[in-house]
Amino acid sequence: MVNKLIIENFALIDKLELDFDLGLNILSGETGAGKSIIVGALGLLLGGRASTESIRAGEEKSTITGLFSIREEYAEKLRQSYGIDAEDNQLIIERDVYQQGKSLVRVNGKLITVGMLKSLTRPIIDLHSQHQHHSLLDPTQHIDILDLFGEASFAKEMGIYQELYKKRIEIKRKLAKLFSNVENRERQMDLLKYEIDEIESANLYQGEEEELDKKLDKLINSQKLYDSTQNAYQQIYSGKTEASVTETLGVVATDLKAMAEKDDSLKGMTEVIENALFNLEDVSRELLAYSEGLDMDPHSLTEVENRIEEINRLKRKYGNTIEEILSYKQSKQQELDALIDSEESFKRLNGQLEEIESKILKKGFNITKTRKRIAEDISREIKANLQDMSMKDIEFFVDFSLKHDENDGIDYNGKRIAIHEEGLDVVEFLISTNPGEPLKPLAKIASGGEMSRVMLAIKNILAEKEKIDTLIFDEVDTGIGGRTAQKVAEKLYDLSKNRQVLCVSHLPQVCAMADKHFKIEKCQQKGRTLTDIISLDDTKKIEEIARMISGAEMTQGTINNAREILALADSIKKNMNN
Repeated sequence: MVNKLIIENFALIDKLELDFDLGLNILSGETGAGKSIIVGALGLLLGGRASTESIRAGEEKSTITGLFSIREEYAEKLRQSYGIDAEDNQLIIERDVYQQGKSLVRVNGKLITVGMLKSLTRPIIDLHSQHQHHSLLDPTQHIDILDLFGEASFAKEMGIYQELYKKRIEIKRKLAKLFSNVENRERQMDLLKYEIDEIESANLYQGEEEELDKKLDKLINSQKLYDSTQNAYQQIYSGKTEASVTETLGVVATDLKAMAEKDDSLKGMTEVIENALFNLEDVSRELLAYSEGLDMDPHSLTEVENRIEEINRLKRKYGNTIEEILSYKQSKQQELDALIDSEESFKRLNGQLEEIESKILKKGFNITKTRKRIAEDISREIKANLQDMSMKDIEFFVDFSLKHDENDGIDYNGKRIAIHEEGLDVVEFLISTNPGEPLKPLAKIASGGEMSRVMLAIKNILAEKEKIDTLIFDEVDTGIGGRTAQKVAEKLYDLSKNRQVLCVSHLPQVCAMADKHFKIEKCQQKGRTLTDIISLDDTKKIEEIARMISGAEMTQGTINNAREILALADSIKKNMNN
């Protein structure tokens, strides 16, 4: 429940503190006094959208703080799910809204997101605002309202169905991509084949570029290489005009060998010279073979240059290196294989689609069956609640139908029925308020007051089911008066016997049933308009209810009338509590 609300620099509020109690807490005041400001501040603590326009003029930020008591089991869930320690089962929620548009949320000192705030407060507080009336007027919202009454097993079944629904979307997306355009598919296959053939016919291999670069350099310098090696050969082995190196060394070796017979110390040196001579003869033969084997054909140079140009052309199209080109070819081969296999893929995906759609129909009809059982139960309870609120002849019915969809439906008994994320059903609430009148859509028959009572009945049933500790109503009594207003007041009080109810009201009958009554009013302070709130004692309650009866001026008659309304309310409350 909400124990305390502190509002700072919000709309017309400078600083305001409100202490709420269990039971029925009523907020009243003249039109424009700021009742909606209080509800708006509470809405921010529940994860509502923040607006910089709500920041009090001249201030940098608004701050809304709430102290909440929660159940022990929910305190444990907060620890496990959000890492928030709720000591003594207390939550302090603080939200700052800044002029720059930034919004900060703290729960027991821990920074969390607005989305997390909305999620963690949903099980403990329910705020009914005027826009929720519009959800009753919109039939597409009725299925969501109905599903709120489902048990955990129903939610589990819905989860399974929604997974099947998502899988179907994915399969249909793949099928659409596979056969979106047959002509484009053929064109794509032709292009892939051309690219693969072009790369394959080039017979590229890793390291070829390095080999070609070396070969090109050798061919370009072949004449220089020939001249140099021939010159070296002639100098070493076959001098034409003068003795070659080997000839000179041969003479030296012969002389030294002869002398070595006379002096053994020359034998080692002689062997070195002879070995050098043998090595030079080997080198000279290799030089001759190298020079005679050089490719000096201009055609060979052209071939290498053409090959390099071919590789560069492929690099411009398919990758910066031969490795990238070969990798590109591999990926395109996979694409081609996939397209070649597309017919098989189509058969496989179609089989999967048929299987998924069969499961969707089976699960969808099971959900429909469960929904109809839920609808019977809540229709009976809503009818009973509405009869308690002076709608004696009310009939309430939840209508189910299937919608046809030739484009994206699932075949069922020769017709293609539409499916959606919530199942197969089209759900609409129907109502009849007078005997003998046919059931019609809410939007076509219900008045504003009737709509308020239908929503109150729904909230009443839902609160019992979900064990919500605090219900907040923003003028749920719109469009009613007299005896009906009294019945709505009694329903609100009945709701508040086991929980906290906060209600903005403009009806004296509702205010008279309050356990705690607050009056919201405007005042002037230092030339500025402020919203203030007062917790009313018994005397002030009489005056406020008298004001609500008479308007601006109070008379002794309206004061007496207010006393009578309060006395009647006390009597009714005693009877309801016995």
